[in-house]
Amino acid sequence: MDIQKIIEALDQNGTTHKPLDRIALFPCDHEALHVYWEITNDRLLNISRSLELDAGSLHRALRVYDITWGSLSGAEATSYWELVVPEEATNWFIADIEQGRTYIVDYGVMTPENRFMTLLRSNSVFIPYEAARHWQEQHPMNLGLFHEEYPDASFFASCIRLA
Repeated sequence: MDIQKIIEALDQNGTTHKPLDRIALFPCDHEALHVYWEITNDRLLNISRSLELDAGSLHRALRVYDITWGSLSGAEATSYWELVVPEEATNWFIADIEQGRTYIVDYGVMTPENRFMTLLRSNSVFIPYEAARHWQEQHPMNLGLFHEEYPDASFFASCIRLA
C-alpha cells in the first residue's frame, strides 16, 4: 500500500498528520527503487536563508549513491548521479538500477551553480539479482521513520511501473 494513501486515510478518519522531515527508500524490483519523502517548509526556508537565495531558485533533486563498495555516508560511494524532481513531488521511481548493488538516496536542492545540498538521507537498500525476483513477496518492507507512525501496518512494494 502506498504511504501517501495511508496518510490521506488517516487524515480522513480525524487523525491529523504532522509534517515531518523524513525519507524512506524501498526496493521496487531488481531494476528499480522507489523513494518517498516529506519535507517541511521550515527546512526549505532555513536552507534558502543559509544560502542567501530565494527558495524558488532552488531546484529539488535526488542524489542516488551506489554504496556497494563504500560506506553509508556516501563519501566513498562507488558512483552517484542526480535527478531533478518537481517541487510538488513526494515520491519518485528510480529506474535502471544495477543488480547486486546497495543504494542510498539523498533528497536535496540544486543551487543555480548546480551545487547539490543534502536535506534528507534515506536508508540503504540492496537490489538482488533477477534470480531472486520472488524476494519481494517474501519480505515485508522496513519503513524506517515511516514505521513509527504506522507500527501495526505491513507494507509490501507498491511498484506499478509502466513499460
